[in-house]
Amino acid sequence: MGSEDYYKKWYENVQKWFEDSSKGTMVNAAVIDQWNKQMEQFNSQTKNSWDQLIKILQVSYADSTQRTIETNSQAGPNFKTVVGIDGDLKNDFPSPPPDPNNVYWIRHNQLVDETLDSQKEIIGKVIEVVGATIQKIVNPISISGTDLTALMSIFRKPGP
Repeated sequence: MGSEDYYKKWYENVQKWFEDSSKGTMVNAAVIDQWNKQMEQFNSQTKNSWDQLIKILQVSYADSTQRTIETNSQAGPNFKTVVGIDGDLKNDFPSPPPDPNNVYWIRHNQLVDETLDSQKEIIGKVIEVVGATIQKIVNPISISGTDLTALMSIFRKPGP
């Protein structure tokens, strides 16, 4: 069957379905009740998914917007770096600058680098989760012509 024939048949089924529905011949109440229950369940699951997504986004936003790394030593200088969401670093270091071989300074820089990498991963995961969630919500709503034809045949009153 060519695509033109397919769409013609689909259009005829849609037209027949609307004609039947306007005549009051759609009397399969059990199917309609089942449909309503499935839609209620779908709506409930969708709301729960969105609520969970919002919570994930809020936690991720809090984790990724600003991180503070502090390195303190009892005998030496203390280092503090605030990492912003855009990757900006605000440093609070003693003057003069620390010795590049200072163990605490080396560890502080490692922690800052790890935080930047972690932040990048978090942002990537947030984008991935949002994309996957939206795809899971949009795809079930998309109905193919074949599905629509099958749906109409369920609601149509059996012929004599």
